[in-house]
Order: sequence, then C-alpha cells, then structure tokens
Amino acid sequence: MAQTFLHSHRSPPQKGHDKRRHNLQKCFDIIADEIGCHWIKLATALDHKIDIKAINNTCNDNGKKAKLCLDNWYRQCHFDNALEVLMKALGDCGCSEIALEVKMRNTDPLRGVPFAPAEHRIEQREFFRHLRKKLQELDRVSSEGDIGEDELYCKLRQLCQELHIICRPLHATLADVVSHLKDFIQANQNRSNILFVFDDIYNDRQYEILQFARKSIAISRFLHSRAQLSRYCMAMPNSFTSSETSQVIAEVYRQYREKFYRRDKELIAQAIETCSRRQIIISLISGLHLETIDNWQHLIEALKLHDQSLNTSQDDQIKTLAFKILDWSTTNLNVKTRELFRYLGVFKRVNIHISSIMSLWQKDESNVVLLLLELKHRSLIQNADEGNRYWILHDLVVEYLQKPNDSTVSTQSYVRILHQKLISGYLLQCRGDWHLHIDDSYYYQYLVYHAIQTENVSTITGILLNFKWLANKIDMFKNFCHLRIDLTNSIRYLTRRRQKEAQKLTDLLNLFDQYEPYIDVSKMNLIQFFLNYSSNDSWIFKQAMTIAQEEIKRSENHYWVMNAYLENPGHPWIESKALGICADSIIPAYSSTRYSTMSIACNKVDANQDCNIIVQEYQAEKVLFKLKVSGRLIKAVRISPDGKLIAIQIESQIEKNAWIWEVLRIDTGEVLDFRNDKRLPTEWGNDLHDLVFCPVIASNNILMTTNENRKKTNIWEIQDNRIIATWKSNFTPYPIQHACFITDDNKLLLWYRNAYKRCRVEIWSIDGWHYCLMLLIPSAITRSSKNKFVACDNESDGSVLNHVHYIHKCDPILILAYGKHLGFISITKNLAKIPYLPETFTDCFHHIMASTHPIENISISDDHRLIALQLDIRAFVVIRVDSNTADCYISITTPHIINHLSFISETHHVLAYDADETHSIYRYNLQAGNPNWRPIESNLKYLTTLQNKKRRVDPEKLFGSSYAIINNTPVVVQMIECTLDGRLQLQILQGEKLDQHGDYNLDRKFNLCYLHNDLDGIVLLGWSQYQSTNHVNRNLRGSHYYYILTMQLKDLKGNTIKSMTITLKAFEDNYGNFGILSSYYRKSDHTLILVIVQTHYQIGNDRHPTELRKICPYNQKEKGIACKIDLSTAKGNNIQPLMSSPCQMGDRKLLHDVWGMQDGNMFADCAQRHQFECILLQKGKEYLMINPENQILMKQSNGNQSIFNDRRSLNKADNCWSSRYFIEVGLQQIQMYSNTTLKLCHIIGSPNISSIASIKCNQEQTLLMCHIQPHEYTVFKVINS
Repeated sequence: MAQTFLHSHRSPPQKGHDKRRHNLQKCFDIIADEIGCHWIKLATALDHKIDIKAINNTCNDNGKKAKLCLDNWYRQCHFDNALEVLMKALGDCGCSEIALEVKMRNTDPLRGVPFAPAEHRIEQREFFRHLRKKLQELDRVSSEGDIGEDELYCKLRQLCQELHIICRPLHATLADVVSHLKDFIQANQNRSNILFVFDDIYNDRQYEILQFARKSIAISRFLHSRAQLSRYCMAMPNSFTSSETSQVIAEVYRQYREKFYRRDKELIAQAIETCSRRQIIISLISGLHLETIDNWQHLIEALKLHDQSLNTSQDDQIKTLAFKILDWSTTNLNVKTRELFRYLGVFKRVNIHISSIMSLWQKDESNVVLLLLELKHRSLIQNADEGNRYWILHDLVVEYLQKPNDSTVSTQSYVRILHQKLISGYLLQCRGDWHLHIDDSYYYQYLVYHAIQTENVSTITGILLNFKWLANKIDMFKNFCHLRIDLTNSIRYLTRRRQKEAQKLTDLLNLFDQYEPYIDVSKMNLIQFFLNYSSNDSWIFKQAMTIAQEEIKRSENHYWVMNAYLENPGHPWIESKALGICADSIIPAYSSTRYSTMSIACNKVDANQDCNIIVQEYQAEKVLFKLKVSGRLIKAVRISPDGKLIAIQIESQIEKNAWIWEVLRIDTGEVLDFRNDKRLPTEWGNDLHDLVFCPVIASNNILMTTNENRKKTNIWEIQDNRIIATWKSNFTPYPIQHACFITDDNKLLLWYRNAYKRCRVEIWSIDGWHYCLMLLIPSAITRSSKNKFVACDNESDGSVLNHVHYIHKCDPILILAYGKHLGFISITKNLAKIPYLPETFTDCFHHIMASTHPIENISISDDHRLIALQLDIRAFVVIRVDSNTADCYISITTPHIINHLSFISETHHVLAYDADETHSIYRYNLQAGNPNWRPIESNLKYLTTLQNKKRRVDPEKLFGSSYAIINNTPVVVQMIECTLDGRLQLQILQGEKLDQHGDYNLDRKFNLCYLHNDLDGIVLLGWSQYQSTNHVNRNLRGSHYYYILTMQLKDLKGNTIKSMTITLKAFEDNYGNFGILSSYYRKSDHTLILVIVQTHYQIGNDRHPTELRKICPYNQKEKGIACKIDLSTAKGNNIQPLMSSPCQMGDRKLLHDVWGMQDGNMFADCAQRHQFECILLQKGKEYLMINPENQILMKQSNGNQSIFNDRRSLNKADNCWSSRYFIEVGLQQIQMYSNTTLKLCHIIGSPNISSIASIKCNQEQTLLMCHIQPHEYTVFKVINS
C-alpha cells in the first residue's frame, strides 16, 4: 500500500506588525472562502459604520465582498487584538464553525512538522479541514491510541527517559512501561494535554496497549476494524483532485518554463488521468521534469501500454505504473548514479542516517549529499529532516529497487548481494571492529538483520560474539529487548543451517534469561556482568576476562572477579523472570499448559502505590489482562487451568475488614455473577476463606470455595457468565486445615483436627460426590526408643501434622509431613475400607526423610512422580517416588528467597517465587537426566539441605567464624566442634582461593573468634558464669553474680601469643543479659575494643569506673532526634562527646539555630524523607548520615553529596573514609562510588551475595572480602593486566 507523507504549509518567519498583518490576511482569506452571504451579518457585528450597501454594489462574488469588508474594517480600526475581536464577531453572527476553522488554521496544529520547500507543498483542503475539526474535538474529548510491539517498546522506553520517568531498566515489560506512562500523565495534569501521534500502525491488535495517551492521532496505511470501533476514523484520499494534480505539476514547472505548462496543460491532464491521479504516481511523474510535447506523449503511450483490464487489484495496478515510471526515471541517471541508487533497496523502510548510506556507497559525506539531492530532485527519495542527515524511501521505491535487472538472477540472490554489499561497507567503515561504527540509530538496530540476510555464518557470529558491540547496543537502547530479538533470530537461522555456532549464541541468551532480574543496564558494565554471572570455565567468562585485561592495560577501566566462594556458586535455575514489585502476601498463580500457553496471574504495585492485577503469558510476557484497583488491597489471586478466568480476593468496599472473591473473564474483563442466587442458604453468602479452580476441565470450569469459618466447602460450576451452585457441599464439625483439588485430578482432599488428638483425612470424587477415602491419623507423632514413629497425645512433645497430600498415578499413597519429618502411608484395598487407622500406624507409616528445618510447603508434579518440599527460605528438596518407594532426591540451595514452589503442568520443572528481594520467578529443570539426583539409601534418614563442596562443615557444628585481609592475604577462621569428643577445633582458610591452611585444637571452651585487618593474629573470646557469696560491697544483697571473660591471641599457625581474663560483676541479683556484638582493633595504640551487650553488669573498677556520659530523651514520632559525632579530632581514648538535639526535625529554621546552616540543612533534608532519627558522622570535609538501623541516608565529600533513598546498609565504617572508593551494598550488588566525586564507578553483582553482613578490603581497595550470613565468605579481586 502507498504511504502518505503529510507536510504542513508554513511560511517563512516574519516579525512585528508585518507578521501580524500577514497572519490576519490569511484569516481573512479563510473567512472569505467560507462565509458566503453571511458576510453582511459579520460586517454588522464588527462595526455598524461599515458601508454594506457600497460594498454590495462592487461585485457579485460574496467572497470578494467579504474580503473587501474585512480589509476596510482593519484599515479603520487597526488595533492589536483584531483577531480576538474578529473571533467574537463570528460567534455573534452564528458562524462559530468558521471561527473554529480560523483558529485551527492560525494556530498551525502541525507546527512540529519540518519546514517544506514550496515545490513540495500541496494541501488537500477538504481532508485537512476535517482533520482540524477532529483535532479541536480532542481538546474536549480524550482519546486512546496504540502502536507497536518490540520497536514500540523501545520507543516508549526512550520516551520515559525523555520525560524522566524511572522504569525498571531491563526487565520491565511493554505493559510496565505503558503503565508508568499512564501513571505519569495522570499524576502530572500539566502533561495530560500532550497530543501523541502514532504513525504507520501495522497490527490492529496493538490498539489497546497505548492507553496512556489521553489525546492521540493514529495513522495507518490499513483500515483496521478496531480503529473504527475505538476511535474516529478518517480515510486519506487515494488520489489527488484535478486542481491538486495541476498544482503539483505546475509547482515543478515554475522552476523551468511556465509557458510550457500553459501550452501543454491539456496533454498533462491526459497523462494524469491515465494514472488515476494517485499521489505516488504524480510525485514520480513530477520528478521526470518533462519539458517537451514529445516527452509527455511518450509518457502517455507508456502508461497506456499498461492493461488495466487485467484481473488484478487496484494496488497491483498502481505498483505496475510506478515501476514503469521508475524505469523511465532511472534510465535518465548516469550509470554510476543508477547503480548506487539501486543499492538503496537494501535498507529497511525507516529513516536512514547518512552514515549508513556512506558505508553502503563507500563515499565521503559531501559526495553522498550531492547524489542524494539529485535523487531527491527526481522524487526518488525524500529527506526526513532539514539538515539532510536522515533520508527515507517510499515503500514502492524499495520494492522496485529489490527487483534484479537481470531476469536470470533470482530476487533472493539479488537481495542477498545487496546485504553483502552493505555489510562489507559497514565492516570497512568500522575498520574491522563492529563496535567502532558510530551510533546513527540505524546501524545497531538493524545490523544483525542485514547480517542474517547475507547468510554468512561468520558475519553473524562475529557481530553477536563481539561483547563490546553487545554492550554498545544495550547501552544505546537502555534495555535488552532489541538484543534478545537479534539473538533469537540468529539462533533460529543457525539452527536451521545446523551450525555449531548456534550453541554459543544460545549460551549468551540463556545467561541473559537466567539472570534477567539482576541486570541493570543503566548502570552495569556488560563485561563486568559476564565476569560476575558466567561460569569461570565458560567461553563467555574467558572472553570477558581477555577484554577486561586489554582495557586494564590501556587504563580504560577496572574489573573485578570472584576468586573464592565457600559454597557451590552454581545456580541451578535455567530461567528467571522479574514480575515487578509485588505484595509479599500475594503468590502468583499459573494456568495449565494442557489447555493453552501458560499464563501468570500476579499482583503489582505501580508508582502511585495502587494495586494492579496482571495476567501475562509466561514465555512471550505479553500482558493479557490488567485491572487497576485504587485504594483496595489484594489478598490472593487464582487463575483457571485454561487461562480464561481469574479470581481475585479483594478488600470489600461495603464491609470493613472484610474480603470478597470476584471472578472475571481475562479476555473481556467481565465480572461473572457469583453467589447472587436467592435460593442459596444464608450461610452461603458469608465471606469466603479460599477459592480454588479444579485442575481438570471436563465440560465447564469447576471451582471450590471454603467458608470463612473453614467448616464448609462448596463446589460451583461456571456456565457462560454465571457461577452456579452444584449443591455439592461438605460440612465439618471442626475448622478445615486445608482443602484442595488433587494435582491433575478432579478429586477433592480435605483434612481437619478433631478434639481427640486425631486428624481426619477425606478424599471426595467430584463427579459422583462420594467418599473415595476416609482415614483417621495421629495429629502428632514422636520417635520411640525403637527408632520408630508412634502417635503422640501431647502435641507439644512431638511433631505436629502440617501437610497432607495424595498421589495415585503409580500406587496410591498419602504423603504426610509432621514438622521436620516426611513420610507416607500406602493406601491398600484393605486399608481403604477401614474408617479408623488403628494403633498399627507405626507399621503403616514409612519414613522418608528428616530435614534440618520444618517443611514449609509441598508441591506435587502432574504425573505424581516428584514431590517438592520447601525446607528453608533459601532451600528446597525434590524427592522422586517410584512404585511406592522414594528412590532418589535432589537438594537445592538458592541464593534467592523462596516464598512458594509450584510445578509447571505436565513437566518436571519447578517454579520458585521470590516475593521479598528480587520479586522474580525462577525455573528449575528437574528432569531425570539432571546429574544432581542422588539415591536415597535404605539407612538414610537425615538429609541436609546444604551441599558444601569446599568447607565440608555442618552448619550446626560451626560455632563461629571471622575474616580479614591480613598483609593483603584473605584469611577466614572457623571454630568447629568435633563430633567425637566435643572439643573445639580452629580451622584456618587462607589465600585468594580460601584454601585450607591448617586445623588446630583449642585447649579450652571459647564462644567467639575475631580477625582484624591490622592485627596479625586470631582473637578468641570465651565467658562463663560465676557466683560468690563474699559480700565485698555491702550495698549488694545476697550472692554476687559474675561473668569471667577470657581472651586469647593466637597467630595463624595456632600458637598462643597472649592470654588475659576480665571479671564482670552484676548490679542485680541475677546474671542478666550478656553478649559480645563485635570487636574492633585500633592499630595506633594497639587497643582491642569490644562492643558488649550488658544490662546488669559493672565494667571497670574503682580506679576506672564506668561513666554515663549523656542522656538524650526524645519522642520519635513527635520530634525525633539529631545526633552528631566529630571523628576529626578523636585520637586514642579522647572520644568527642555526643552532640544531640531533641528538636523538631522538620523545622529547618530551628535546626539552623541549633546546628548551623550546613549541618542543619543535612538534618532537615533527611526529615523531608521521613527520617527523624539521624546520626551525622564527620571526619574532616567528609560527612556520613545514618539512622539507628545502620542504614546510609547521605554521604558528602568535598562539597559533593549523594542521597540514598533505598536504605542501603552501612557495612564497615572503614569503607566510608577511604581515599579511593566509598562502598555500599544493594540487593545482590556491591556498588563502589568515587570518594571524591561520589559518582558510581563499579558494580559487582552476583546472586551469591544476596545477604551480605559486612565487607572488608585492603588499603588499596583492590581486594574485597564479603561476609555472607551466617558463615559464608566471598573474595573479589581486581583483575591485573
């Protein structure tokens, strides 16, 4: 289809009175053309002194009369507000539409369009008059618009950056970006009148996406049905009118010989009629510059040769005409210019930067511009900007250029040659390094597309395996969207060609997919990302290391690499997807892959803190449903197995503190009629505790509800737009602990505790609504002296039943989780007939495993072969069941938090959801071929969830650990209790790889160990209680209570250097609380400082008593407190007293009076961010503001200030005052700022550092050690050249 180019008619700029008069004369012309006989009313409304009779006698043309009237009126009045007076007069005389036309024409609604030269200017008056009216209506009526897919996503991300809207850098979906834009426009009323123009929409399915635009114009070359339904639709005329056609040709001829035009006017008209006055044809004809009768007659004959009687569409006829004219036009070019013009067919039909044309033609800019202007003169190409930097080809011209001249050459071969020509030009322009080409908004976006068209494998891989090119592309678009498309298309092509290079590109794509939530393209260096997240033995890591070393040699950058990690650093998930910020209590719901592609239903919170319910496809991440719930909380979501319905547990608007369930259709958003049947009993109208969809769909969807008191379940059937009761109900005398459908079945399982220390388990068939199984099992169990499990009457003395599941695809068994113990009961035919499980439970219960933590939740795979158990917030175990036996297991420790586990239907893939840190879903592949599966031996009754490959220390036997960088060498010391004799052992790990250096036995009991960077030794601390009846102090009653604190200093070889003891005496008649929080070593005076928690103990003696320095009472909510410590003059024990101000933190003037201008402003700025407890630390010209939770609020150095709004933790005070970097920790990231400019310099990220407790570094800050809670350590080191 032909593409229409619209130009605004704009005159050269004028100044002062001349410009006003010129604009007014244009308005007079418009009025004269439109007003007709109403000019008399206008004259009367303007000035009753106008001689209407004299004007009426001058001529018979009402337009001329109106123009004469207006000219006379302006000459007589001649005032500055003439236009306003004229608009009012038009309204008074009933000509408001003309006034509207004048206003729109005068304000130039297309003023953003570049200035068009006179020879290219043509106005289709009727169409633009209609368009202007619709533009005026947009001032009163909001409209919706949409475009796009991948390119739309990128354009909208760029728009967000221009509007300073903060989006999540990489993993924000198209729907997220649109939501950000919509929230921004709603929150900024001054931006609500922005007119968005969406040009060239191809896909009608995308019209509903861009709902953020309140006023919009959508331009498309296709007449989409949705466009007709959702917006006012105007069709651009396909042809010029006769006068418009003549005007186009006349404008061209005026440049040459106007007399030829007058002489040949009839001949020209005949030629124009032959081509149906189509715009593209007229434009191409005007570019021929025909000056003689012979030329025109030749053209007419050529056009007549085209047989329009053929059974072809009108578009095909126009295409054939256009190609004939292009043939004629290109034959008039010299051979070299014609060849270069034909090369332009290689480009995509978008704006092309001149640098890409220079690469294709291999010419300098001046020669390229001259050639392009010549082609423009012949209407073969158009410039897209005034500076001749961007050019664009019409669709038909591109299609023409992609046809080979030689009929023996196929179109595919010819187009491949064109792409090879462009790629060769690009390679020559960037001197063999793909990343050196300039960013011209075309090269990085379409280079891989052109490379694939060349069908050259080395070219494709050479581009996509160039990490610097990848970094440039990601940095240019500030997202991963375009690169993902390039990788996917390239992998598809290489796989089809069976090229082994596809594996490398797959590795790259998998790495990006696996760590998507950890990518921050706005800050993170891509080479550093590869060093952080790729495996050390992978080709990605090795190539990134080579690039890093080369850049370090040139002093271009610094890079860090993880040298040691005590636990296995591998990450077993194969994919991760960020869902955005979600409420912690909302667990995503997943549809089944049996009925459609899997969809995810989840909750998101937008910038206005409003809840949004989102349903999106899992793979494509296409948003299928979005519901904004302003001011209401969301408690839970469910999605039907076919992905057509969503159920939402939402806060009631009628009853306070009540929750209701609403069921909606995902495709239409329609709310289904639910529980409104008047025949239902009264108790059915109560609030519902839970709602669950049946995983198996027969004819209709079925769901189950549990009442608020959890004593009744109901089965409902969904028919059309209603949810009707099936009257299949179940009443229980006690609250139901859990009711659910059996995985991949239409059976219902429920269980509850009775008053007799028993639990009743019931399994119901939905179809016949009858019992399939009913059992009574113990509510709690305990291990007997014979190492068997027996029923326990007292729940506090045993393990309580937490989970019950039923699997039957192999042999029917009942899975039971008692606290930390997992086991099963085989459901034999005889057992199924017995309603009460007798005391033979011990013989029926088969123990599978005992975990280190209580079992949090259980998920069953569809084939009932795998059982996933969450044992900890960062660990889960999957057990495989085969023929009534648990034969093997896999244990997985995750760096991310686990809030919920769920199997993907019909697969052995587990989805783990992290709602606290990354707000992401992690997919784990647990297929049988996974090498981490381990057999469960018959005598194995204990599984630990942590598989330690280096430390080999059970966490329960590890008493304490510490770390330091001593003489530029990382050291870790661990105190381990020996399992045989209970003695303590000191284990020392040393070096950049933290290799084991030695094991030493300790001669006495110690509680803690400490290492310090400046102390070449190990500090061991132990304490014991002691009671004495010797009344030294008569003021104390009864016995004296003491703690004896023992300190010992050892070297790294285990030799004792020094020992000492300290006695702590109680003030009260009990031991009170005692503990050591931390230890510090001051090298200047060789002093060891202990931070002790003590509530009732006297530290010191009569010569050096403990002194309370200052009491600072304050009210946190009403006033807050401001504290300051100046470390500049602190030497040894001369600690400056704490300065504090329990004053109103929000009162800036009062803070200025107390603290002075500079410090007062710092406290006031923190108060504006609702931080009312602030501690200001000063050391020279450096300032650090923290709160009592040890979170950084502000850092200032040499006049530069950085505000931390995301509450980063202060890990080590030493890192705050270094001369090189200021280090702080974010979510699984270490961020290093220049300590002089406070600009972000480096980001070190890894899922392995999700819970950093502290960081230590050497003096040069080239070596970092991270303490990861509770006793894990990581070493990062700057890469050397």
